Amino acid sequence: DGGDVSAVTSHGTKCAGCAAGKGNNGVGISGVGWSVSHRPMRVTNEPSGNAYVSDLVHAALVAVDAGDKVVSVAYTAVDSSYVRLAGTYVKRMGGLLVWAAGNDGLNLNWGGCDDDDVIVVGATTSSDELATFSSFGESVDVVAPGASIFTTMVNGGYGYASGTSFAASFTAGLIGLIWSANPSLTPDEVEEILKQGCDELGAASNVTFGHGRINALKALQLASVASSTTTTMTAASSPTATAAPPSPIPSTTSTESSPTQSAPSTTAVTATRTTTMTVPATTTTVPGITGTLPMTTTTPRAWDCSTLSGKADCNAAPDCVWSGHPHTGSCGPTVDDETCISRFRRCSSDDICCSGTCRWYGLCV
Repeated sequence: DGGDVSAVTSHGTKCAGCAAGKGNNGVGISGVGWSVSHRPMRVTNEPSGNAYVSDLVHAALVAVDAGDKVVSVAYTAVDSSYVRLAGTYVKRMGGLLVWAAGNDGLNLNWGGCDDDDVIVVGATTSSDELATFSSFGESVDVVAPGASIFTTMVNGGYGYASGTSFAASFTAGLIGLIWSANPSLTPDEVEEILKQGCDELGAASNVTFGHGRINALKALQLASVASSTTTTMTAASSPTATAAPPSPIPSTTSTESSPTQSAPSTTAVTATRTTTMTVPATTTTVPGITGTLPMTTTTPRAWDCSTLSGKADCNAAPDCVWSGHPHTGSCGPTVDDETCISRFRRCSSDDICCSGTCRWYGLCV
């Protein structure tokens, strides 16, 4: 049935306009995917728009579990390892996770852009230069316009905004278009089409722009000829034109604080609307994996972790890990990352992160 998705700040409305604002109607603006359905995901009640990374990840998993094909997160914290785990889960469930690179001008270099399952998006200007606020680096997959973007505003009307949030939203809208053009494509194939369709803005080894700036026409040309077995595709280059917008508006995205927070909004975009959002109670079906991922580990262990009562003793024991509050938690067996991924959604707070249900990584996941 869903919950309250009314706006806390204007950020989510601005992002939704970029990804899926209605087009071809003579009114306002057109989103990249103006006919795709979209699902707003409210992740915070804070007036500032700040949210916990765990809530952002939870929203992403709820969205893909409900059938959404693209999840776009317009927040900071893209360098969190939890984000990469979530990206792997989303892809295994048949979708793609898009995350804004951030507006802090950081060099993101946790690994190559093709080495994880998150599509990290930086921002460019109307002259195809990197926006001064945009983060960059070898971990950025693609770039998209993000400076002085004319988009939708809360309570009607239109205005300008700048940030990698809007670059990520444009990218998510394009991914929705690609899947609409060829619904048979796998997540890996859609990602490959997105990247091969980009216009290069520098040398191939240039870590500033990743694979380049997204190009909707070239991507759709690739999607129209691709099959479920196609791995290498080329498209004819095409001219692109951009109107020169007003001077960029300063970015308002906040930096992380402790506990980990970031600012503003998460939008899930799907080419086919799914109206019922349900979360499996005990198991999660993952394409390509026979059966279901267990919510508790059944692998035999050499240690009986449940007999260890102290956090230090527990973490010192082979195959054991302390879960929950440092003083009132419990000791249980470790689980592999694949099983841990299936448990993200079941953690609601550190205090009730319990052994056998969730895993402790400094916060409950």
